[in-house]
Order: sequence, then C-alpha cells, then structure tokens
Amino acid sequence: MTDEERREIAAKRFWEMAEDSLESARREYAHESFVFAFNRIYYAAFYAVSAILMQDGRYFTKHAAVRSTFHKDLIRS
Repeated sequence: MTDEERREIAAKRFWEMAEDSLESARREYAHESFVFAFNRIYYAAFYAVSAILMQDGRYFTKHAAVRSTFHKDLIRS
C-alpha cells in the first residue's frame, strides 16, 4: 500500500468521524443538551479539517496545530 493510499484511507475515516459527530450533535440538540451538541459540532469541524489536511499529506496530533494550519492555509489565503 502506498503512502497516498494510506492518506486516502485515513482521510476517509476522518470524514466518517466528522459525519458521526455531526449526527451526534443533532441528537444532543434535539434533546436540548446544547453544551454537548456544541462539543460534537467542534469535533465534527476538527475531523473534517483534519481530513482535508490529510489529503494534502499533512497530519497533526494536536488540535492547536490543526486550527493554526486551517487558519493560515485556508482562512487567511
């Protein structure tokens, strides 16, 4: 398996985690558990951004690094 194939598999898994987190947020919101809904939304965004960065061959273990790279590469530009 090539590095590119591994990246694609990892990115796909992170997209799935983002979708799962978003669905969980919807359930929490429906039960008026707003703090938990917000937490799940945060993780949905984190996983989605991580998937995008992974597709470019960049992987980070810290949330701060993901946020910083997202801001630098995708927001500022």
